[in-house]
Amino acid sequence: MNFRKNNGRVKKEKQNMKIFAKVKPKAKKEEVIKISGTNYKVSVKEPPEKGRANRAVLKALADYFATSQSNIKIISGSTSKLKIIEFTKHLKKRK
Repeated sequence: MNFRKNNGRVKKEKQNMKIFAKVKPKAKKEEVIKISGTNYKVSVKEPPEKGRANRAVLKALADYFATSQSNIKIISGSTSKLKIIEFTKHLKKRK
């Protein structure tokens, strides 16, 4: 957590959670597998054409973390299999 001074007061700022995902498009089944603390493998059925696989990745992660797709965005790797994904809302921990 970062702290910021605001008119003599110290205010806590929440940092957004980021994960690293290795994406497998055109997979036989959709699944999200936790590899380590912030590393995940995401398999989706959609092909990597016109952003279809990226949308499927966001949907799969939203289902996995029980959050809305609007709370998730790809901040790096939109045309790569390796992506950095940011969650803008606090998430429920999942084992």
